[in-house]
Parts: sequence; C-alpha cells; structure tokens
Amino acid sequence: MKLNIKIKHLLIVAMTCLIWSSCKKDSPYRDYENEVTEFNGNVIQYLETQPATFSSLLVVLNRTTALKTALTESKVTLFAPTNDNFAAALYELNQLRTEQNKTPVTLENADLTELEIMMDKYIITGRNTTDFYKPFLDGSYASSIKFNYQMHIQYQKQNASGYQGGGPVTVTFSDPKNLTVKTNWQRSVTNAVNIKTSNGIINILSPTHIFGFGDFTTKLNK
Repeated sequence: MKLNIKIKHLLIVAMTCLIWSSCKKDSPYRDYENEVTEFNGNVIQYLETQPATFSSLLVVLNRTTALKTALTESKVTLFAPTNDNFAAALYELNQLRTEQNKTPVTLENADLTELEIMMDKYIITGRNTTDFYKPFLDGSYASSIKFNYQMHIQYQKQNASGYQGGGPVTVTFSDPKNLTVKTNWQRSVTNAVNIKTSNGIINILSPTHIFGFGDFTTKLNK
C-alpha cells in the first residue's frame, strides 16, 4: 500500500516537472534575461559591431548624415530596426514594382528625403531606459530627433511561466500618424531593451516589424 502511494507521488512529481518544462519551452521569453547591457562606445559604434543584425540600418544612416551624427553625439533613444525589418519592407515594395514593370528599389537608391523622414521616427530625443516610461500607464508621447515627429511609447511587463507580470519588459513603439484613435496607429514591439551606450539607449525591434510603419511602399514607389 505504502509502495503504491510512493509510486503515485513520484508520478505526480514527474508530471508536474514535465508540464513546467513544457510551459517554459513554449514561452517566447524562455531564454530572455532582461538585464541592462553596457557597451563602451556610442550608438553607431555599437551598431557597427553587429553587422548581421544592423547592416541595413547602417546603409540608411550612412546616407542620412544628420541622423548618423545624432546617433554619434546626441543623447538619444534608438528603436533599432533590424535587417529583417528592412528586408520585409523592400520585399513588399519590390513585389508591387515588379507587377508594375518598374525597376527594384534598394536602400542605396531609395529617395533620400523620404528615407530620412521614415528613419527619423526611430530616433527619440533623450537617453531613456524603459524605467522612464513605467509610470505612464497609457504610455507617453516622445519627439523624434530631427523633425520633432510625435511617436508613442508604452512600457509593458510580460507574463511568463504562469506568473502575472513575471516575464521580461517590452515596449510597444507606435506611430500615431497624427491620429487620436489608437486603433488606427501602426505599432511594433521590442525584442530586446535597455542596451546602454555612451550617448544613447538602444531597444531592438521585433523581427515581425516592417520598416516605415506602413509608409515604405507608398512613399518610395515613385
């Protein structure tokens, strides 16, 4: 009798471990540690150390010299679009251009004025970690570095492994499009946050984001 009880107890423990392991495996945050990363250099120098992730961003910044200078010298918060974000935008644009019998657009030959306007939205004035946005329950507006365009930033604490608010910090980064109705805003979320450099904070956007917040094709299909 005691043996049967002991066996049942062991089975319950084993099943509990399996369920816990499965929950952790299914979580997109299972390998994420929300620790502030310190980099000894400015924002541009950090991006240059990560070409597999940011080579497309550097192409754009090398063309938009005022923005590159800001990321080198000014106090900024960069919501960094990745190579995947640019690739998705270029794919959408060039699919349409193929149908219209137009030549492909690249980041090297895209209209510079429009490219700079779109890129500016990702560079926010002020060097702020996610803790700065935490008190604003509905998020807060923030100005872009060159054109003073109003973006919206909202702090979120994700759930993980069954714990409410027990997961990593993310930020929802939105382009309000000068609209008050939030359902019409274009949004993206961060994949990593709070990378500290000498002059800025870098938050990396999710791979699902498409660069331009919905404007890339309409602005560059000329």
